[in-house]
Amino acid sequence: MFNEYNILKEGASKLNIPTILEKDEENNVLIMSYITGENLCDIINDEKTTFDEKNRLIILLSNWFFNFHNHFKTEDQFQIRGDCNLRNFILSDRIWGVDFEESRLGMVVEDIAGMCSSILSTDPMFNSEKFKLCKNFIDSYTNLAPGRILKINDEIAYALLEKIQFRPDKEEILRKYSKLIREKGLNF
Repeated sequence: MFNEYNILKEGASKLNIPTILEKDEENNVLIMSYITGENLCDIINDEKTTFDEKNRLIILLSNWFFNFHNHFKTEDQFQIRGDCNLRNFILSDRIWGVDFEESRLGMVVEDIAGMCSSILSTDPMFNSEKFKLCKNFIDSYTNLAPGRILKINDEIAYALLEKIQFRPDKEEILRKYSKLIREKGLNF
C-alpha cells in the first residue's frame, strides 16, 4: 500500500493516475478516485476495433509511459511502473494508469518489454497485428526518448517467460515465442 500511495501522492497532479481520497493504514486500504472508461486490454483485443484505432491507443500508451518515467526520474535512476499489463490501463478521454504496488527503481526497458509481452500474450495471442503494435509502441517511445531502450528482444523474451507462473496452461506457446523473439526479434 505504501508504495502505491507514494506513487499516487506524488504523481496524481501531473500524470493520468487516480487521486487518493482516503488512506486507511490500519486496514491497508487506499480509496481512490473512480475512473470511468473501458479497460485497454478489451479494446486492443476487440476484433471490431480497427488497427488504426489500436495503433493510436498504443502511441498514447507509449506517451503515458514516457511521462511516467520522466516524472519519477532522478539524476541517474528511473522509477518504473512494474506490473505492465494492458488490464492496468483505462481509456476514457485519455489513457489512465492504475495499480502501482509493484512500482520500483529499474530500467525503462523492463516496462516497455513488459507491456509488449502483455500485448503479445493476450487473446488473440502472437498474431501479426500484435507484433506490429509492439513495434509501433517501441518506436513511439524511442522517438520520445532515444537511447533508453536497450536489448529489447531479450527483455521481451524474459517477460514472456515470467508470465508462465501466472499462465501455466500457456507455457508451451510462451516458451516458443520467447525463444523466437530472442532469436529473431519482433519480425513476424
